[in-house]
Amino acid sequence: MLDPKEIEKDVIKLDEPPEDYHYLEKNLFWTLQTILERYKAGRINKEQAGKHKLRAIKDYETDRFYKEVMDVHIERIKETEILRIELRKNPIWETAMKLLELYSGEIGFWVNLKQKGEKNETNS
Repeated sequence: MLDPKEIEKDVIKLDEPPEDYHYLEKNLFWTLQTILERYKAGRINKEQAGKHKLRAIKDYETDRFYKEVMDVHIERIKETEILRIELRKNPIWETAMKLLELYSGEIGFWVNLKQKGEKNETNS
């Protein structure tokens, strides 16, 4: 996702946001463009325009943060679904441990855990 300063520069030089903009970037583009047009038309003063701009950027950054958080959660859900399907098709210990690691968030913690009845290599 783009930095708000980059979007602000595009507002000054472009009439419309580039096609490759994410919808959050397009929303900020249109908002900043509207603020600029209202300022140029004399409908708001410089102080009001500055306040509106800061609010729009703050909202954009908040939305961008939530999007990034949701992207991480969606990716984790996809990974767990793949492992759950794999575990149903071929129920093996390693797949179960990978799934447990994803659910718990404790990567590496479960590595030396043995299956019930499995003998410890040092005691054989």
